Amino acid sequence: MCHIAFHSFEDVNKRIGSILVGFIYWGWTPFHFALLHRLEHGFGYIVFLCTMIAFNDNSAYYIGKFLGKGGKQFSPRISPNKTWTGAVGGFVATVAIAIAFRFTVPHLSYPEVALLAVIVGLCIPVGDLIESAMKRDLKVKDSGALIPGHGGVMDRFDSWIFTAPIMHCSLLFIQKLRI
Repeated sequence: MCHIAFHSFEDVNKRIGSILVGFIYWGWTPFHFALLHRLEHGFGYIVFLCTMIAFNDNSAYYIGKFLGKGGKQFSPRISPNKTWTGAVGGFVATVAIAIAFRFTVPHLSYPEVALLAVIVGLCIPVGDLIESAMKRDLKVKDSGALIPGHGGVMDRFDSWIFTAPIMHCSLLFIQKLRI
């Protein structure tokens, strides 16, 4: 804001938008891990969510790499290496691991676990695509060199950051349905 007051008002909307997006993306969304933790059974929710994300990311990568070669791309303009085969494989792995890891959230019924798995499984690749689109917009290949070969730190946490608020809202919705 100081830059605008003392230098120029050119691109003011873009600058303010970038600040707001940065605050929301790196502030508000990860804060939902703390909100999840504050819920009754919060630690189990976090373990449950992190397990689904890890299995989705890894399954999508390996299934896409070994079975998706030459297959239809998921989003060629944003992330050309992602295939529909990998996306479907990641989704199926998410649902399977959620059912297998139900012991982390035993107070949830199987239909509730399946609902959460479907919601999270659909949202994980969206978080990845949003982060990739931000990198494309900034014309950078990697968001940093801290983790070589992985697209940077943002690539490691994009799905985690994006799904935490969705998981939190979904759990609140499930709780409201029970009342």
